[in-house]
Amino acid sequence: MKETYAVTGMTCSACAIHIQKSVAKVEGVSEVTVNLMDNSMTVHWKDDKRPVAETVIKAVRSAGYGATVADSLSNLQSTTKTSVVFADELRSMKQRLIVSLVAGLLVVYLAMGHMFGWPLPAIFHEQQHAMLFALTQFILSIPIFIVNGRVFSRGFQALFKRSPTMDSLIAVGSASAMLYGMFALFKIAIAMGDGDLATVNHYAMDLYFESAAMILTLVLLGKYLELRAKRK
Repeated sequence: MKETYAVTGMTCSACAIHIQKSVAKVEGVSEVTVNLMDNSMTVHWKDDKRPVAETVIKAVRSAGYGATVADSLSNLQSTTKTSVVFADELRSMKQRLIVSLVAGLLVVYLAMGHMFGWPLPAIFHEQQHAMLFALTQFILSIPIFIVNGRVFSRGFQALFKRSPTMDSLIAVGSASAMLYGMFALFKIAIAMGDGDLATVNHYAMDLYFESAAMILTLVLLGKYLELRAKRK
């Protein structure tokens, strides 16, 4: 006996394996097959031990992903063959992408504009305002981290369970860049208090907030385009 589920949030084969391991622990499950290409999962169970669908869905959620019984959505299929579940996910992803792109491009413009001769308010060029320069980049990066919070919850959760996924790599990379940027922010504040302009200038040019922001933004853009292609 078997049952099919629609799974959301998968981005790599490691994600599929992580979900498979999580669901395989549910009592009554004999075999789990996760298909990354069509974002589906087939659960086989023993004849007399069929697991409750909600228990299986809970196991998927505990791994950091979403799931819905596919059969329950059969009457909601659209003419474009896009299920309600994935239509909602695509809509949510588009909203997060807009926020990430707007904030991310502003961070990059501010952090790297001087390298390309792009016009910037004079206040951001003045060494005595280095704290404002750094703090503005930090504040602009925060919304990107908030809307992409699921990357961190899924990534670190998988990492702590010793089943790292692509989200784990993204989470570690972007979090490391953000933490270093915060460290640099504090060093600038201390150096300005001490009048150490050499240190201020050094850390003002090595903030890495734009790296943290664009890692998340570009990955989200890739996921969005991939999901759109899958649903067509």
